[in-house]
Amino acid sequence: MLKFVKFLLISLFCIITSGCATLNSALTPAYKKSINKIAVVSVMGDKFKGTKIGTTVFNNENCEDDFSAFSIDNKIEDKIISYLTESSGFTATKKPEIASILSKTFKQKDMPASPTKALKTFRNILPSLKAEGIDALLIVSPYETQFEDTGVWVSGYGLVVRTFLMMWYAKAEFISYISLIDTTNEKIVMSRFFWRSGDIKFSKWQTKFSNLTSEEQNGIENFFALKVIDEIPRFLKKANF
Repeated sequence: MLKFVKFLLISLFCIITSGCATLNSALTPAYKKSINKIAVVSVMGDKFKGTKIGTTVFNNENCEDDFSAFSIDNKIEDKIISYLTESSGFTATKKPEIASILSKTFKQKDMPASPTKALKTFRNILPSLKAEGIDALLIVSPYETQFEDTGVWVSGYGLVVRTFLMMWYAKAEFISYISLIDTTNEKIVMSRFFWRSGDIKFSKWQTKFSNLTSEEQNGIENFFALKVIDEIPRFLKKANF
């Protein structure tokens, strides 16, 4: 119950601060019937982020490590395309050249942010997609939110660890928006907060993912595979895809 209340509060905060109240959280039946071909792009990136929350702000630490071997964007795109083509009857395709352009946008200092902030960049690439007969662009992009009640902001995906009474507590986090942008009217027709969090067995803070034990690495990778990527079809179904 407590986790559900926190989720509601965070979702409300995102709506207030990013202007999401004007965006649909699901496709309307009429719009769903009007489109066929969808380009799918994930720009979560290949950096695994570590955040340590100490007893005071002076004990906090942040780090990043390469996570490209896991191919998280590729796996997300594959899962979405599989769902859209097999369960929803859409034609779906990857667009790596578009992913490259958008990835640069979400590396800027004012990103991650709600998709409305990146709309200018979206509009620069939509005409080329439209010329290819693509009706809409579905994008999975990183977002940021406050971690529980700590005042510490986390974004994208990674691991957050806390110390209490000489013990370590760790949670894997995946924080994103999944949005659909129409290539004709160049507007965001659907945008929905997609956040997953899970407890991870953990022994000691490390500044690199590669320095974690094999059990810890496997636990984190299993979380992303089972609790994030495998959950996307259910999420899309709720969004009326």
